[in-house]
Amino acid sequence: MSVSQFIENCKTQEKLDPIGGYLAYCGCYAMATYSGAIKKDDYSSFRDIFIGKSKNMGESILADITGRGNVDVYADIKYKQHVYVLLYPCALENLDELESSLITALDADRSYNAEKAMPTYANR
Repeated sequence: MSVSQFIENCKTQEKLDPIGGYLAYCGCYAMATYSGAIKKDDYSSFRDIFIGKSKNMGESILADITGRGNVDVYADIKYKQHVYVLLYPCALENLDELESSLITALDADRSYNAEKAMPTYANR
């Protein structure tokens, strides 16, 4: 689903059940950025991708969208890129394994899941 659809769904769910929360279950998710709108449900040609995991996917996705999570995803959304959310629910005991598999399968380690080099402060 698109980020705008995710936000709309959150607002609708909040009106219907303010306590439960939208997508309040365990799993992994992908936040994929595309050059244009998705056509014919072809999600394979993303430009950048972030794989996240959470005990509460809805809460974590919302954090990424609003700037309290992955800063790269937030920047894409802020600058009106085409960002879509893909959901991969799973049991809590499979969370780490699923995340690792998705990062490998989608080459996310070459994108927003790449290890960020820590700056070195020589002569400090």
